[in-house]
Amino acid sequence: MANIKENIQKNKTNLSGPLSAMSANGLIIPSSDSRVSTVEELLAKTNDLLIAPEAQLGQGILDIILKNSTPRTITLKPQPFLSPKEFEGYAFRYKNGQSFTNPAEDVYVVTNTSGIPIAYGSRSSICPPLANTPKIARLANNSNPICVAGVQPCLRQEVQTDSDRIRYPWFTQTDFELIMLTTSGNAEREKINLDAYSCIQLVNALKASGIPQENIKLRLNNYMEIIIPLLGDVPWVQKEIFGYQGLNELAGLRSQQINITNPSLYKEKQKTSISILNELAQQYNIPGENLSFFLKLIDTGKYDFSLLQDNVVRNKVISASLRLNTICTIINEIFGQEIAVRDDLSYRGGYPGYDETTMQADIITKNKIYSEVAGGGAYPLALQEAANILKANQLMDQQAYAVGFALGNARVLEATKSFSNNENFTKPLKWTDFKKKLESIRSIQ
Repeated sequence: MANIKENIQKNKTNLSGPLSAMSANGLIIPSSDSRVSTVEELLAKTNDLLIAPEAQLGQGILDIILKNSTPRTITLKPQPFLSPKEFEGYAFRYKNGQSFTNPAEDVYVVTNTSGIPIAYGSRSSICPPLANTPKIARLANNSNPICVAGVQPCLRQEVQTDSDRIRYPWFTQTDFELIMLTTSGNAEREKINLDAYSCIQLVNALKASGIPQENIKLRLNNYMEIIIPLLGDVPWVQKEIFGYQGLNELAGLRSQQINITNPSLYKEKQKTSISILNELAQQYNIPGENLSFFLKLIDTGKYDFSLLQDNVVRNKVISASLRLNTICTIINEIFGQEIAVRDDLSYRGGYPGYDETTMQADIITKNKIYSEVAGGGAYPLALQEAANILKANQLMDQQAYAVGFALGNARVLEATKSFSNNENFTKPLKWTDFKKKLESIRSIQ
């Protein structure tokens, strides 16, 4: 960070963005309350973010869940900027139109007076862990995870002012990432364990903020290994469109119970999803049984594998589905109640972002449902590709697995107001204690 700051000062930089509209003299910021005119003001803004109540909440959460929770922890220093090389490790997957969503265009770009980018504003939880990949590679060993955690200032061009799903231009998030080198004979079980442990720490993080356990709902899915293969010849961008607009928007409505409180609105959205699916089926080769599978998913919100032909693809997607069931069982056994559920409609960023298990957390109160206050997933493919870009070749010959989540601190702080009198406390769950508890859970024996 010091080098980036020095580079900023040395080059008399200005702020411009988004990336697709980079200009030496332009300043594109979405709303007047977030407007800055110099890099110094930008740095001052991120510093203000880090002493705000929501950031203090995030740090307090980490202080609780990190206490003896993992053998080793890399604490992230607040990182408002990434270097161009670090940013490449984040943005490479969005080049050449390979993605429907393009966070790379949503990132603040710091340029010199000639318009050459020298640093990028951090807005994604995946950035800091990847930036630390070489250090992780030196410390990781088999079956013993490293935790990378910290409270980060984030900046973005895109905002949303809708009262139910506000997206802030300036915010902080609490990152918690786990990286482990799996062993060849037990890789599948080790990945399940790490996914479950990450989900458990997400629940513990919300409990540490003062939210009662019974008000937390965790929704898990694995879009990449279940839905993507069944879409067959459909190009990647169209697969993402179907994931976001065809399925995940239905998941969002269901998380808000709109399918119950406003069934006509929900049915209209189902029609839109079916329309997207039919357009894909007209243009590309989607087997008839797979099409029936998707129509049933849109109708019921659940996978029905009995509709699929018995072949290699079916066996693989069923295996991924059973893995989700096992993870949910572990989580619910640990907490003694149903907190984790399968959400077969949910979708979180695809290749090579979250390419295995994904998680989203909702907080449910009597008067309001705070949906997606936290989320994340597993991203082993992204870690490997970023390691290649960052020349961290120590990981390239290993089976590196990474999973983690980020809390939206402002949204969590807002939700805690519903539990102002709650004295809920969560004890940190040590990795070693977690492994011992697994021995008593029959589903993974």
